[in-house]
Formats: sequence, structure tokens, C-alpha cells
Amino acid sequence: MVILLNEENQMKIKGNDTFTYSVENGGIKEVQVQSIVNEVWRYGGKEISHEQLIKILNHIKVLASQG
Repeated sequence: MVILLNEENQMKIKGNDTFTYSVENGGIKEVQVQSIVNEVWRYGGKEISHEQLIKILNHIKVLASQG
């Protein structure tokens, strides 16, 4: 799946955007959006579609940009 940048809204997530998170041993890990979208995600036993996952990631990106 290729995630394209929507020129109307520069806040749309891109496949090469990176999320950074802390791990238990105090380290930092990074993962690209494309890697996240390539995995199968479930909530409550139901699979989250790629389109819905991208909407979730877009929402996270917007919230993070607001501080």
C-alpha cells in the first residue's frame, strides 16, 4: 500500500513519516508509517482496515502537531 500526500491538507500522514516511542529499558524506537500500515491491526477481535488505520494515524499526527 502506498500512502500519498494530499496536497490540500499537508497534515495528512505519509508512508515515510516516522513515529518514535520509548521502550521499557529506556531506549527509543522508531517505526515508519508504511511499516505500521503493512501490519494487521485488530481491536476487540475485529480487524482495522488500512483506510481506518490511516485515519487514526492522521488524527495522531494532527494532535501531536498541536503540542
